[in-house]
Amino acid sequence: MKYILLIIGLSLTLNSYSQDKLIFKDGNEKTGKVIEINKSKIKFIADGTEKKKTYNQKDLDKVLVLENGEEVEYLFAQVPTLGTVLLAKISQGGEGKASLYVTQSYIYGGDTKGVGGFTTHHNGGSVLLYYAKRDNEKNYYDLNYDGAVVNKFKNRASKYLKDCPELANRIKNREFGKLDVREIFRIYDEECK
Repeated sequence: MKYILLIIGLSLTLNSYSQDKLIFKDGNEKTGKVIEINKSKIKFIADGTEKKKTYNQKDLDKVLVLENGEEVEYLFAQVPTLGTVLLAKISQGGEGKASLYVTQSYIYGGDTKGVGGFTTHHNGGSVLLYYAKRDNEKNYYDLNYDGAVVNKFKNRASKYLKDCPELANRIKNREFGKLDVREIFRIYDEECK
């Protein structure tokens, strides 16, 4: 019985232990758990504490987050519409090719008054926002906007990835949509010349 309790306690400790790391502008580091990334702010619980603390660009140089067993580096960057955000490169692109970047934005829940005075409840949650950029480009390309009539994802993504005509046509023909953006860039990296 003692061994079972020891194994359970050890597994809970190992599962709760985090490898996330904040790198501060002064060179200091803190390990712990990233709780939330919301544009350019990060909520973090340092190892040995239970209190979450918020940090931003004036404090941090970069953030390293363990995601699916891999360390992902988030840096501060300027993107369209949002301004400065913590952005992670999730697709390498290569020489002259576009790379894919991601940030998180947290949407807070609450109640709003709708038409006719009806109250609507909205659940909060995290949304992933994607951007693309080639090494020779100054600005990031927004892959998130999906206009009602114009500027649809299929038009924007296929135009941006026109250097791979086969993939661009697959996007135009709706074989891939905005929910497939990671797969689109995987194909772009591996199959497009």
